[in-house]
Amino acid sequence: MIGPLAQVFSRRFVLVEATGGNENDRAANEKLSTQFQEAWRRTNFGPCRVIKDRELTADEEQRSHLVLLGNAVTNSVWGRLSPNLPVEMESKKISIGGRVYEGEALALQAWFPHPAIKGKKVVLIGAAYPEDAVFGTLELSLDGWFDYAIWGTNHGLSTLVAANGYPVIQKTP
Repeated sequence: MIGPLAQVFSRRFVLVEATGGNENDRAANEKLSTQFQEAWRRTNFGPCRVIKDRELTADEEQRSHLVLLGNAVTNSVWGRLSPNLPVEMESKKISIGGRVYEGEALALQAWFPHPAIKGKKVVLIGAAYPEDAVFGTLELSLDGWFDYAIWGTNHGLSTLVAANGYPVIQKTP
């Protein structure tokens, strides 16, 4: 299955909350989790499944798409998978799929095939500095028409920097 981020939410998924980082990171990631869950309730009329990163079991990871909040430092699952994902986040730069985006307070929403489990997806929602993460939408089951989106801020307001699809790779006969 290829296609937009919204497709991930049409199958079993689990929201994986970040528990690492400093006090500001944890507070920001908790706020992001609450915002995602509220957006999910608004658009899907019920709660989503939620688990802490340190409580994710191998069985649950095998059965579910993963929606990871935070970043590779604050979310242990993201950190474990990050060496095999084509994305890097730095304080003023996000590199994804061979493209580089630069700016202040950048945040990411993206999906990738799970690097170790065929048929499963990993969604990343976060920023290098979680307290700076601002998203124009978290209603991704409806608004997730993209494969990835990069968000920034302009005068404290969320600004869409980029929303793109991954290139389609055609197999040669």
